[in-house]
Amino acid sequence: MKQKEKSYVYILGFLIFLFVIQSYIPVIKETISLTGSSDFHWAPAKCVYDGINHYQAFITEDKSCQIFMTQFGDYLHAFYVIMYPFTLFDWYLAKIIWLFLNFLILFLIINMISKKLDFNLTEKLIAFFFIFFCITTKINFIMGQQAIFTLFFLILPFLRENKKNYILSGLCYLKYNIGYALFLYLIVNKKYKDLILTSIVIILGWFFYSYLTESPLILNFFDPFLLLFKNFQTLSDLNHIFIATPLLNLIKNSNQNLILIFLFILIINFFFLIKISKIKNNLVKISLMSLLILISFPHWSHDNIILIPLFMISLKNFSSHIIYKINLIVCVYFLHLHKVIHDYTADFLSYLNVHDQHIIFFGNSYPYLNILILILCLSINLLKGDYVKKS
Repeated sequence: MKQKEKSYVYILGFLIFLFVIQSYIPVIKETISLTGSSDFHWAPAKCVYDGINHYQAFITEDKSCQIFMTQFGDYLHAFYVIMYPFTLFDWYLAKIIWLFLNFLILFLIINMISKKLDFNLTEKLIAFFFIFFCITTKINFIMGQQAIFTLFFLILPFLRENKKNYILSGLCYLKYNIGYALFLYLIVNKKYKDLILTSIVIILGWFFYSYLTESPLILNFFDPFLLLFKNFQTLSDLNHIFIATPLLNLIKNSNQNLILIFLFILIINFFFLIKISKIKNNLVKISLMSLLILISFPHWSHDNIILIPLFMISLKNFSSHIIYKINLIVCVYFLHLHKVIHDYTADFLSYLNVHDQHIIFFGNSYPYLNILILILCLSINLLKGDYVKKS
């Protein structure tokens, strides 16, 4: 790139930076408001360091640890253990620190993938601008979500395979409906040593949690899962649209129905992961796994942030194959347009006095169509797998 062209790019980059900063003023205001960062699990971590087993407190509803905002406490033990630094601050300051930590993590994600794909300056600017500007990113910041945190650790072994990255990647297991894919991927590929490495953080977190709360070690192992099942039943978490939706309420016994759904999801995941594991490019693997993750388990729209790797690899190779063009359109839709379309649809239906939850469903517009788009995108990528082996 010539010096004159570089100057234009730098000027454009500066203008984009100012535009993004301006667009984040309401985001920051909303995040630090009374209702902001409601999903940031500060309160359960606070209970843990006060010596209270928050899982049992929430299950038995004994009020020794109160549910604060939407912090329902059903992540794995290690998450609440590593949240210790945030418990040293009050709620207001803790969520501001969490916001800026997520800014940093997202910057690192984009930068690491940019280096892996050998992005030029223009491609970097486009990636940074779109990802930081898109609605899904802002929702993650406002809600204090853990999806960006989870994505960072999920992609580490796909960027560089070494012991340190595999150990750190175990932190993605803390958010079940995303991190599970790495666990199954390692089983499919018979990488049992790496599977053990990813489990180190989880096991240590379990031990520390049990020690801090003086909970029986074996019984404490099951606490997150017991709370998860309780939340499934009381919060209707399984009512989000996902591939197993037709199996909902198929069996009257709710526990048996859950087991049936999980078995179905496991079979679907093993089938697709066997196909994905044959792809040689690691970044393509994790990109397609992100589609599988969104298909397989219930998700709110903020979890669409895990499509960042697919967006960036499609941006880099946009002109090389039609599949990348399709992928990019899908990513733009789910990262940004999806929510825009929903909001306009909801406003229009509200104007018509239509409030049918089958039409407006948990923040998703045309939910079954969305799942179909994800399934078709994943299937097309796997059917045309020859193009990714050369990436």
